[in-house]
Amino acid sequence: MPTRFDDEADVVVIGAGIAGLGLCCALASSGLDVLLVDARKGPGGIHRGDSLVPRSTRLLAAWGALDAVRAAGAVPIERIEVHHPTRGLLLEGPLVPDGVADPYLVLPHADLERVLLAEAVRLGRTRVLRPARLDDLLRDDRGRVVGARLVTRDGGERAVRARLVVGADGQRSAVRERLGVEVRRGRYDHAYLGLEAERPAAYRDALRLHLHPEGGVLVMPRPDRVGLGVLVEAGGAPRWTGMSDDALGRALAARCPLLVGTRLLRGRSHVYELTWSHARRYQQGGAVLIGDAAHTTNPTAGQGMTSALGDADALAREVGPALASGGDLDAALARFERRQRPINARLVRQADLLARLYAWRGPLGDAAKVLFARALGSPAGALLARGLTRAFLVPAEHALARGGASRAARSCADVPMRRPQRSLGRDDAEPSSPPAPPAAPLLPLAR
Repeated sequence: MPTRFDDEADVVVIGAGIAGLGLCCALASSGLDVLLVDARKGPGGIHRGDSLVPRSTRLLAAWGALDAVRAAGAVPIERIEVHHPTRGLLLEGPLVPDGVADPYLVLPHADLERVLLAEAVRLGRTRVLRPARLDDLLRDDRGRVVGARLVTRDGGERAVRARLVVGADGQRSAVRERLGVEVRRGRYDHAYLGLEAERPAAYRDALRLHLHPEGGVLVMPRPDRVGLGVLVEAGGAPRWTGMSDDALGRALAARCPLLVGTRLLRGRSHVYELTWSHARRYQQGGAVLIGDAAHTTNPTAGQGMTSALGDADALAREVGPALASGGDLDAALARFERRQRPINARLVRQADLLARLYAWRGPLGDAAKVLFARALGSPAGALLARGLTRAFLVPAEHALARGGASRAARSCADVPMRRPQRSLGRDDAEPSSPPAPPAAPLLPLAR
């Protein structure tokens, strides 16, 4: 019996996280009718990635959403510092190289979701249905996806006809499951504890990484506080979330002396058990996967939001014109997958390598990370630093954005990281220069 549709849209996007919201903003200029569906009542509240690296802010500017992100209180950061509890300041330098005009900004994840939703509605024809979840994909006689059956919070069903269904519904994607797409996965022996703290008096805005043999601490600026990303053991959530404020404060201050005497803010604290994953394919007959539904990386390299927004931009540039003009949608989806899958596969591998170095605990791992940080500050290490910057802040594959060379193409700037000119002793003795943050943790990189 033919499906009786209750609604229709050009595009149905399942999932109002960063990938789904970014896609709505990116499609706004195409004049398409987009229905955005999300199972949550509103933006998530837990501590999550919040760094917008230059290639992400370049996309937001192209979509017309960057001013709203700034107006929401996004903090610009320009510097990185790497500290050690006994060896002092190991490395300091610019986070954004000379020649890159796009800023590095930090905005709490929930605030970013709110801003992007408002901009998607303002800029285009985005309608929002929440809370609602995907029940099934609807197909025609040839098996092609032609819509989605949704279930609202009160149990009501709604069948929506769509020319394209997008799965932007995270690593447990219902869209991916209904498509039957396989996923390769891997797990890690470490996790991240995310929480906030009052701003230490000695802290100046920067991505500030504190190395420690038991696991590092990343400090990121907020308008009136700091965000913390703490490397902990996998399966350690009961231990860390069960600590008293005093016990947790002592444990963190031992790793990051900057936090001595600082009050922790644990309202949105959360332990992230980490995996990497990559879908065997991104698209199949009228449906496509983006963001965490297609791939996840270890957050050490801070590429989760960055790759989600990159997927959104690449998909919009392929399917927007095809849908607006009645062109070949399947060909557009195939071009999207050919472009993005190799880029994301490389990011998954690079993030994995960095994560294994960063999570190498014990005296030997500590010594290796200290050596690596110091090497980045040497003249020879500047070449490696520029390579890392190119790979994670403004990859060459993204240097051409929306036609023509982007300012990001000039990201190979000759501004090296540097070692401090003199040892500052222990971290709590004196903080150093100004800095910058990401949303997950590691080196001069980002999320």
